[in-house]
Amino acid sequence: MRVALFFDGTNFYRGLEAAAADVELDYEQLANWLVARVGGPSAQLVTARYYTGLGDQPSLDRFLTGLEQRTGFFVSRLPIGRRDVVCPQCGEAFVQRVEKRVDTLIVADMIVMAQAGAFEQAVLLSGDDDLVPALDVVQQGGRPVHVATWGEHGLAPGLRARAFSSIDLRLGLSEFSTGRVRGGDLEDTTVLAQIGLAIRYFQDHGGHLSRWYFVHRWSAESAELPTGPARDRSVDRLLQDGRLQLYDAEVKGRRVPALRLVAEASTGA
Repeated sequence: MRVALFFDGTNFYRGLEAAAADVELDYEQLANWLVARVGGPSAQLVTARYYTGLGDQPSLDRFLTGLEQRTGFFVSRLPIGRRDVVCPQCGEAFVQRVEKRVDTLIVADMIVMAQAGAFEQAVLLSGDDDLVPALDVVQQGGRPVHVATWGEHGLAPGLRARAFSSIDLRLGLSEFSTGRVRGGDLEDTTVLAQIGLAIRYFQDHGGHLSRWYFVHRWSAESAELPTGPARDRSVDRLLQDGRLQLYDAEVKGRRVPALRLVAEASTGA
């Protein structure tokens, strides 16, 4: 039995952040676990393809380069686009980075490889229903496609309904985690430095840095910032360590939880 894996990198990582927090994964062991689960002990991995958007993110690029060194793994780096957005809380305009063409390439590769007979079963590591067309075409050709996600987090009902089966990755976490913790002091130092830059930016524009804005919207072109839940947890650690403080800032007549450095609090900033 020949099995192919297709990783929607951003979707997969967001699910991992929500379900397994700081757990570090062994991707070769993850591939082995998935292949055996869908194809049995004699099944073989024919390819593991990882797709993600990539801008100026040195830490992500290092991870992808390391992934490419693993047997059977191939990485597709897609460009990051830019979109002008207005913060719904404070009305501040900012630029948001968005992935381009990731879903399209996954769909195309799955269909082309299936039609070429490259695999007999596939596992899609994503919960995005934009990928439903790939499942429909591949399975019409008699090749089952399984969907693997971190529980029900981010798993679109339409994708689940079209998949041959769904796999909860949490069930095998003990089999493919390294036992080490991701993130930590270096991550918090980077986050703290970026909070300082963000605070100064908003002060220069007569505003405040809300926690919500920093966690969900603040983007640094060259900094290796964690995203989503990982950034939120880093802010929590910095608050607990006493390196940050929360205070109520008034924005358009409303109270908004804002961040400040402890040094600023002592000077009344």
